[in-house]
Amino acid sequence: MNDRDDVRRHLKAAVEGVEGPAGPCAGDDLLIDYFHGRLAETTEQGVRAHLVRCPSCRAALRDVSDFFAAPRPEEGAAGLSAGDDPSATTGLGPRADHRHEARPTRRSEFWGSWWWLAAAAAGLLLGLVPAGLWIGKLIDQNRRLAVETQAMDRMWSDRLRGLEAENQRRQAEARQWGEERVARARPQANIPIFEILPRDAVTRSAKGGGSMAVKLSPVTSSFVLILDGGGQPEYPPYRVELLDARGRVLWEQSGLARDPAGNFNLVFDRAFLGPGIYRLRLFGQARNGRGRRLGEYLIDLAPPG
Repeated sequence: MNDRDDVRRHLKAAVEGVEGPAGPCAGDDLLIDYFHGRLAETTEQGVRAHLVRCPSCRAALRDVSDFFAAPRPEEGAAGLSAGDDPSATTGLGPRADHRHEARPTRRSEFWGSWWWLAAAAAGLLLGLVPAGLWIGKLIDQNRRLAVETQAMDRMWSDRLRGLEAENQRRQAEARQWGEERVARARPQANIPIFEILPRDAVTRSAKGGGSMAVKLSPVTSSFVLILDGGGQPEYPPYRVELLDARGRVLWEQSGLARDPAGNFNLVFDRAFLGPGIYRLRLFGQARNGRGRRLGEYLIDLAPPG
């Protein structure tokens, strides 16, 4: 059984069946609420007026005060003056103190809850700031990756286009080479033949520079050079070298033999030699592997025209 039930039982025994001069007396619940300051303003005024005129209810209120709090004779009862309220000297006026103390308690609880809410909101904000920075960093990284990916795509696209162009060029060269080879494989008529004398012989014949001029028509695909072998010593095999104007060896051939007239026959493809000055060197190869230069032939291949 709690304190409230004890007070109710005590008041019921004290005021049961009693009706004061101001009308029906207040019940125990009403007096307890009045003492704690929990009544509405109009109800509170009615109870105060009743207490002024009813000694029984004042006695009951004094019992409530004695039960819930120590008596405080220096204070008046619920805002009544000492002349109007006979209970002023009996300690029946703690209602004002209780009401005064209850409100700050509720206010402090209210502000305490708001402080907790503010602290929670601040913690949430402090947590959101790093999260926002992290999300921003991820967005920047994704943007950079997208830019780098696009750059790599463009680079590989350019490389693929370059490879495709190179492949097409090589295919065209292969087709051209195949066509030329097929054309060379066909029988050819009226192939130009040029007899070339050794350079020292040309020089002695008063021809400038010692070179032999070779001029081809635009439709010529191949030509024959006959290197004059008259007066050359006999060797089992011969070797010949072809050099350009800078002295670089472009072609050489071993195992060269004389024809019945004692000369050396060479067939050249038009595509192999372009316009320019060329030298042909003739070597005799001995059986012991040593070679001897026998002569040099100088030709001047003119542009077609």
